[in-house]
Amino acid sequence: MKAVVMAGGNGSRLRPMLAGSINKHLCPVGNKPLIHWPLETVADIGLSEVFVMGNGPRFLPVMEEIGTGKDFGLRVSYVYEPITAGQSVGEHFLDIEPHVGDEPFVLMLGDSVYLKPPPTPGTSTFQTWAMPVDETWDNLDKYAVVPGQTDMIQTGLWILPPHVFDCIRLLQKSMSEVRIRDIIRSMYDNGVPLNVCPIEPGSFIDCGTPEAVTKINALCT
Repeated sequence: MKAVVMAGGNGSRLRPMLAGSINKHLCPVGNKPLIHWPLETVADIGLSEVFVMGNGPRFLPVMEEIGTGKDFGLRVSYVYEPITAGQSVGEHFLDIEPHVGDEPFVLMLGDSVYLKPPPTPGTSTFQTWAMPVDETWDNLDKYAVVPGQTDMIQTGLWILPPHVFDCIRLLQKSMSEVRIRDIIRSMYDNGVPLNVCPIEPGSFIDCGTPEAVTKINALCT
């Protein structure tokens, strides 16, 4: 199974911690660049072929940091889009369609930090790694609940079937901005069985804010 790591964006949520001239995935998090975390997670769950998606004028240093992926035990290829303004996650996501073919694939968000390796993928072609809601753990407004399970929140890792791209194109006709949570909800509402792979509470952090970086740094010392 191939993996896709989405490493685009301008890092606006990380300012002023992160200077505007630096891609957020190079931000030091727990004594290593942020992009190392998702790549190590992909390797931990047993995958080896990875497409890293990036956009904007500051992505080249990220490519230089990752290289071919051999230091992570991976084979890394890149999918690059120079334009960022006015495009939603859904639009960028369609760029990967020619590369994954007609097989299920793993999607991981590039600012996802798993403090413990998540379980390896199951046989489901539509899966979300999720954890129980813990009101004391983080700002839950950032997260989407698992459809049909209000006591579980989605983290930053999914298995998606190839027809997910058809779902995105349909959503684009009615939504100005298509997010990952919209895609998952739409497929679930249209009867695609969603498998939930639980992880331990507190073992995942969405590293998109200065507060999250500070928290991870404290946990890693």
